[in-house]
Amino acid sequence: MRIWAALALAAVLCGVAVEARTATATPRELVAQLRIAAAMGAYKEAFSISKALTGHGKDALPAIGEGIKSGDRRVTRYLIGALGGIGGDESTSLLVSCLNEEDLYLSAKAASRLDNRPIRRPLTGGELAALVALVRDKSGIGAGRAARVLGKCEAMPAAVRTTPILERFCREVDTPSHPAWVHGSLVSPRVYTLNQFLLAFSYVGTGAVSIISRAQQERAADSETHRWLTLALGWAGDPEVAGELEQMVRDEADTSTRIVAIRAYSRSAGSAAIPLLVSLLDDTTVSHTTGSVRAGTPIYRIRGPARDELSRLGRADLWQNHPNWDNSPAGRATPST
Repeated sequence: MRIWAALALAAVLCGVAVEARTATATPRELVAQLRIAAAMGAYKEAFSISKALTGHGKDALPAIGEGIKSGDRRVTRYLIGALGGIGGDESTSLLVSCLNEEDLYLSAKAASRLDNRPIRRPLTGGELAALVALVRDKSGIGAGRAARVLGKCEAMPAAVRTTPILERFCREVDTPSHPAWVHGSLVSPRVYTLNQFLLAFSYVGTGAVSIISRAQQERAADSETHRWLTLALGWAGDPEVAGELEQMVRDEADTSTRIVAIRAYSRSAGSAAIPLLVSLLDDTTVSHTTGSVRAGTPIYRIRGPARDELSRLGRADLWQNHPNWDNSPAGRATPST
């Protein structure tokens, strides 16, 4: 017991020493400390230093940039983590530069940190190639997250973004990756994965429509692919598929697919979708998951996305004043982002 107590005390004192050292260090000093910790395999210390760098905010970016340029992958993994907590275009640009890492783990980690950021500068050839490789080669959900990053690269032509996303999307429809259940999701693993690509199409917007339409025409004989490409067109904002999507919202037997169809229809039809969305506030489809956020209260899976889309269309008042507005405490957990 005494040995374990001594080890525990030593660990605490070590942690205190690291905090004391990092508290007064400049960003460049922190990067130097990080090199030593990473070389020694002192992962907890390296993580603490990474957090300290994040605490310096934008002032740390020049030192982080220099650290990334040094080419030490053991250090870069922690610098990517530090960048994830620093907002702004300069931080985003550094993360984009890490997409070009030969180490697939590092490029994937950079892509995950970019997931919820706009990317305003053009990608270099190497960065684009690396991101396309992630979309092409990663597992289903990983590829989908990379597709979302590519979709947000607003300075790149729509065709450059859409083509690799579309190719992987069609492959995922044809040959699903069979991911594990995603904690907190009210849709099936397959639909959760495909929804990542639908979101990517929504980021590209109407610039993706002609490319998706051409693919749909080429695969007209494949009913399953045709259906998912119709959903993709809706997410991209194509009004031409509104009628087909409305029918899908009304008739689709698979509730998970119906959820993404609601969002596709709303984007396709715009304000014309409001009457159907309001009617869905009375839908009684119950979650397949056991239990709920509030004991004894069923989770109505369709009402959540209907509320979300009414809010997106500027008519939150229609669900806020509806008698069923609070009957689905977890309804907003459906995949909208």
